Amino acid sequence: MKNVTLYEALAKELSISVNKSEALIQQLKQGESVSINYLAPNEEIKVASEPPFMYPSVAPKNAWQINKVTVLTAVKSIASSNVVIDEVLEKTGLTSKFLAESVFEMTPKTLTKYRTENLKLPTYTKEIAAELIELYRVSELVFSSPALFNSWLFEPSYGLNEQIPATLLSSSTGISMIANELINIAFGATA
Repeated sequence: MKNVTLYEALAKELSISVNKSEALIQQLKQGESVSINYLAPNEEIKVASEPPFMYPSVAPKNAWQINKVTVLTAVKSIASSNVVIDEVLEKTGLTSKFLAESVFEMTPKTLTKYRTENLKLPTYTKEIAAELIELYRVSELVFSSPALFNSWLFEPSYGLNEQIPATLLSSSTGISMIANELINIAFGATA
């Protein structure tokens, strides 16, 4: 086994010459700051892309909340049940069976009837639909896609006492709890 000097070890680790490593160590001994360029002369810098939740401050402060005024305005303006149901299906990526049974608490047949016959939705159902659309808007700030958010929704969440978040979607309070947990995740709380 060959004995290696500190200069040689540093040179090998940093892929620099032994003379350069000696100069760096001398600079450090004298209390000078040292900068090292790890790139070869023609090497390209590759920048990693990070999800937006890494920097939550880039989103406006009100973007993190479900806007109740927006929800109530939407509830009043929803004239066509088939349009709102289709929008919820499109924005959430959830199945109509899950939406009917677990969120709107009706049979899939009843939900289909609201869609096809354009019947007037009950106010409570319109409110849940509008809150879901807002929740998925907020979720994009954390998960970047409805599919990623949906995969989180169906796993126990530490911040929700190990409850499966999807089981909370049938009430306004549950949707607010999920929105608060999204804020916690975005700002560094345990998911």
